[in-house]
Amino acid sequence: MTTLIRLGVVFCLLSTIIVSVKADIIDTATRWVHVGATLGVYGAHYSNSNSSIGMHDLVGSSPRDGVRLNIISGTVRGRYDAVYGSVTLQEGDYARASWMSSLYWLQEAYIGVYLTDAMRLEAGTFSSHVGIESMILMENYSGIISLPGFFDPNYFGGVKYLWNISPALEFQADVVTAFNGHALEDGVPALTTGLTWLRDSTHIISGNVFVSRKTIEQLNRTQLYINMASTLHLSTVHILGEFNYAIVLADANATAQHMVSGFIAGYIDVSAAVLMGIRGEFVIDPDGIFADDRFNAPLPYRTLSAGGCTATLSYKPLPWLMVRADVRYLTAFDGRSFIEIGPNTQQRTESVLSVDVSL
Repeated sequence: MTTLIRLGVVFCLLSTIIVSVKADIIDTATRWVHVGATLGVYGAHYSNSNSSIGMHDLVGSSPRDGVRLNIISGTVRGRYDAVYGSVTLQEGDYARASWMSSLYWLQEAYIGVYLTDAMRLEAGTFSSHVGIESMILMENYSGIISLPGFFDPNYFGGVKYLWNISPALEFQADVVTAFNGHALEDGVPALTTGLTWLRDSTHIISGNVFVSRKTIEQLNRTQLYINMASTLHLSTVHILGEFNYAIVLADANATAQHMVSGFIAGYIDVSAAVLMGIRGEFVIDPDGIFADDRFNAPLPYRTLSAGGCTATLSYKPLPWLMVRADVRYLTAFDGRSFIEIGPNTQQRTESVLSVDVSL
């Protein structure tokens, strides 16, 4: 472990500062306007920082040397009786790397209506509800995004239907344009259904199923994507897990293609302010299914079979302040997968120091 940490310090030192401010302009039960702004900067040094040709970066922020703007964003949310909506604009390396679109500056923009107290209908561009980890790093248990989190969609556009069946159970159905996209892809839009079960704020289970059509090697194929995630809180222990399975279905012209990813993590409250834990993660994508969805330009190496382990120690002395250190080791499982360009393309150690402030 000493060698691992030493290599991590040499290979990668990342510092992220997130500042978030919020204000309420109008605030009643059904008529309100909230505004907010977020600023993030980071300083980083990587042994392998050349991502100009587009490789699997597999990090929580953009892999660039020096001190740079990570993300700056502004949000306006509001509700007027049954109608509500939100708009968030953004800029920065994180925004440009994660929102792979000419509209990277548009993080979220939607309008919704309460059909009943329990049913809502929304249309626009939304932050993704798939998986455990959030694009807001302070909401995550580890500072480095996991491999499954890297492949989970960050956002999608379309129409969303939500039904709170009970205080503990929510149903969601969507007609979405694409993973990480604003415009309608080829074929039919993706269709998804999902359930989220919340048991007394101690156990959360969510599941989502996506069905979509896409063009692969000039063939129109059907793709199925299944996501399962769970968070269990047991007094001072927190257990998290996520599993993804994707398959491009076989047809008369081509065989099936498969991809799986997942992680399991455990964290413990050492004290009221100190949290520590470890996470194991993997992705096996021998057919390059998500390389096509995640990157605009074709990668020189589309396949990825890799895994690793992340250790985290965080200190939260105040509700709005978090200091967190992460060490992660990644390695390829085969002789074909490449994590990135550099002296050693098949393994990497990262050491990350982050400071997050949210007001």
